[in-house]
Amino acid sequence: MRRNVPNATRIPTEVDIAWVAGFLEREGHFRRSSTSRDRYGTEHVSAGQVDPEPLCKLQEFFGGGIHKKKRRTWGLNDILYWTVSGERPGSR
Repeated sequence: MRRNVPNATRIPTEVDIAWVAGFLEREGHFRRSSTSRDRYGTEHVSAGQVDPEPLCKLQEFFGGGIHKKKRRTWGLNDILYWTVSGERPGSR
C-alpha cells in the first residue's frame, strides 16, 4: 500500500540543480532495491540532517517525505531524514 507522500511543488533552476548535486554528493544516500518479481528494482534517495531547511528544499524539488529519528544519546539533536523512491523513468 502506498502512503500519501507529497509531490514536488517547485521546478529547480540550474543553480538549484547544482546545489542539489553538491548537497547529495556529500550528504545523500543512493540505493536500489529489487525483488524476485521486479528485476528492474526501485531507486531510493535519502539525506539526513539536523537542520530541516535543506531537506524541505529537496522535498519542494522532488517530493518525498521527511521524518524524524530520535537520538538515543542525551544531548544530541534528533536527525531528520528526507527520502524519495520510485521506478526509474524509462526503465521498462
